[in-house]
Amino acid sequence: MAKRHPTIRRELLRRVKASNRLPERMGMSAKVAGSILKGSQTIRTADFSSLSSNDLKQLFVAIDNMYFAESVGELAEELGRPISFRVSKRMTNSGGITTTRYPTRKNKPIEYEIAIASTLLFESFQDNRAVSVTGVLCTNRLQALQRIMEHEMIHLIEMLLWNDSSCSANRFQQIASRIFGHKQSSHQLITPADSAKSKFDIGAGDWVQFRANGKSMFGFVNRITKRATVLVPSNSGIAYNDGKTYQKYYVPIDQLRKAS
Repeated sequence: MAKRHPTIRRELLRRVKASNRLPERMGMSAKVAGSILKGSQTIRTADFSSLSSNDLKQLFVAIDNMYFAESVGELAEELGRPISFRVSKRMTNSGGITTTRYPTRKNKPIEYEIAIASTLLFESFQDNRAVSVTGVLCTNRLQALQRIMEHEMIHLIEMLLWNDSSCSANRFQQIASRIFGHKQSSHQLITPADSAKSKFDIGAGDWVQFRANGKSMFGFVNRITKRATVLVPSNSGIAYNDGKTYQKYYVPIDQLRKAS
């Protein structure tokens, strides 16, 4: 493992322990948003309809520069590789996830990745309803994206400084509150399950009908992500914990009809 650079580490630690200054923090957040709207090729409005990994990188750099004097990115690169960023369409519950991959062989660098769930952002803010993210009320997608990135950056900071991170722990919550004004570690962004319930009145456990291979099928919704996972009773299916056998189908929500 690479040796920590003492100057960069001290600077990051000093910034992490900085005092609570709410008026300055609100202005800093607005400046970060302004820099993204000005510099991004895809985020042209606060309720953007497209998101790229480069947007995530620009946002990370803007937050790192504004709050931490670029010490997060510098320390990550000192310890391993530059941070990579990914837009995930498959994540349907968590707003983001930070991954640290330690090398299995000597002389290989540590890898850091921050992934952000685009599905949750695009399902949300389709009307004028505000949404709470990290306990902070957000009125548009850019604000929500900022809160998610801030949350993930604290995970990364804890890994860089202390080699462990948990958003349920006191240390994480104190850092999140002091630096970014976060009040919670959860979000109320609209998930595919929420959308299916509000638009089609379909949820997990509901019996539904749909067509597959030209046949009418009847089963129950086991799970909802981008599509619904529907289990259809079948003698030739796979055995489940309830002792019965089912065939599994992945069906777009709008192709289901709730059974009466």
